[in-house]
Amino acid sequence: MEYRRFGQYLVNRGLVKESDVQAALSEQAARQARIGQVAIRSGLLDVRQVMEILREQAGTCYFFGEMAIRLGYLTDHELQELLRAQQDTRPRLGEMLVEMGRLDAGSLDRLLEDYHAVQPREPGNPVENGRKAAVVKRKSGKPARKAPARGKTGTAI
Repeated sequence: MEYRRFGQYLVNRGLVKESDVQAALSEQAARQARIGQVAIRSGLLDVRQVMEILREQAGTCYFFGEMAIRLGYLTDHELQELLRAQQDTRPRLGEMLVEMGRLDAGSLDRLLEDYHAVQPREPGNPVENGRKAAVVKRKSGKPARKAPARGKTGTAI
C-alpha cells in the first residue's frame, strides 16, 4: 500500500489518531523559524530589509519570499536556499509525536524504516507553497547579489 505522508501511515496502522497528527502538525508549524529570521541569520537580509518586506507584504496575497524577490532583495536561488534552511528548523513529525507521548521513542526509527520501505520515491522541487517565484532585478536596476558560498553544514564560508 502506498502512503504519501508519515502521519497518514501511522493513522492507517492504528498507531495514532488523526487528531494527534493534526496537533503535532500545528505544533510543528508553530516551532518552525520564520523565513525572515532565517534570512537574517544567514546574512542574506538585515532587519531593516525584513521590516520593509513585511510592510510591503501587508494586505497583499504575496508570500514573504515573493515580496523579497519583487523588491529585489533576494533572487529566486537565494529564496530556494532560505526555504531549504527554514525546513531544517522544523521539528520532524515523528519527534513531535514522541514528545507528545503518542509514540514510543524506541519504535520511531523502526516505524520510519517501515514507512520508507513502502513509500515511493519522487524527485522533489522545493517551491514556496507550490508557487514558483519570479526573478526580478533590485530597485536600483542592478541584479540581486549572489548568495554567499556555503559549506556542508549550510553556514556561510
